[in-house]
Amino acid sequence: MYRKLAIITGAAQGIGKATAERFLKEDYQAAVVDINKEKLEKVYLNGDYNKEQILIYGCDISDSHAVNDMTAAILKKVKHIDVLVNCAGIVQTGKIKDMSDDEWEKTFKVNLFGMFYLCRAVIPTFEAQKHGKIVNVSSLAGKNGGINSGAAYSASKAGVISLTRTLAKELAPYNINVNAIAPGMVDTEILQKYTEEQRSNTMKTIPLGRFGRPDEIANVIYFLSSEESSYITGELIDINGGTYLDN
Repeated sequence: MYRKLAIITGAAQGIGKATAERFLKEDYQAAVVDINKEKLEKVYLNGDYNKEQILIYGCDISDSHAVNDMTAAILKKVKHIDVLVNCAGIVQTGKIKDMSDDEWEKTFKVNLFGMFYLCRAVIPTFEAQKHGKIVNVSSLAGKNGGINSGAAYSASKAGVISLTRTLAKELAPYNINVNAIAPGMVDTEILQKYTEEQRSNTMKTIPLGRFGRPDEIANVIYFLSSEESSYITGELIDINGGTYLDN
């Protein structure tokens, strides 16, 4: 039986986990990726999933060699890749004056370099197939500098937007769609990094009066990965409950 395969990074929790669950529900084979393989196994081997649909990979996406090896392993096992969803990311909240070189570099290595490594790794397969979908998770912070996030996070997520648009131009002749989403504040584990005051202040900027749910983000990611979005490429989709750049 042929199943489409989606690679989903950051799949151990939050938006990545919700996205993997949506693809599994749609009968995709899901290659779930996270730096924490033990957590992946706890989630997907103990959860109520069809284990035949799941491939588990522990991978540090900031390591280009690890990304290449993982992609080769997936292709050896499945022979095709249909969708890449880049959810993995880390949050940095400090002020610029207090930021170390290591903190700046680590944030970029995961949030932007890792995404680049994954896109680069799947492109030859997508081009040979003459089809493929890439969805990159950016952030509202990449557009407006963020409310609670720091400069490294905001700048890396802004880079994701430009990377997405360049990829879309390069890959369009091969029938490959590349899009990004820019979620606002979503009710995930990342919220725990913020103080109650920060959460309250953020809530005041959201006209809908609540944080987003991971499944709401996953629904948009799935749409952008489906044939229903076949004429959409190079776009950034805002998902923020009405919080706009000019507010």
